[in-house]
Amino acid sequence: CDPLVLEALGHLRSALIPSRFQLEQLQARAGAVLMGMEGPFFRDYALNVFVGKVETNQLDLVASFVKNQTQHLMGNSLKAAGHGGSCL
Repeated sequence: CDPLVLEALGHLRSALIPSRFQLEQLQARAGAVLMGMEGPFFRDYALNVFVGKVETNQLDLVASFVKNQTQHLMGNSLKAAGHGGSCL
């Protein structure tokens, strides 16, 4: 997976979990899900779901999309957390 995407997911995990999940068990579950996404999740998904040849420029677009969405989620989540919003 693209190192920038992995870095963005790591930042998302460390920012979201403490601010959104109060219970330790929920923090652990959310952490496990997000850490799983930092591993071979995307590679395995792409290999097992898509059949045929994938151009690298298409993968670059996916990596860019994931990075942008992660940054968007982090920005919105951190704004909501700063205004007294709580999720769980």
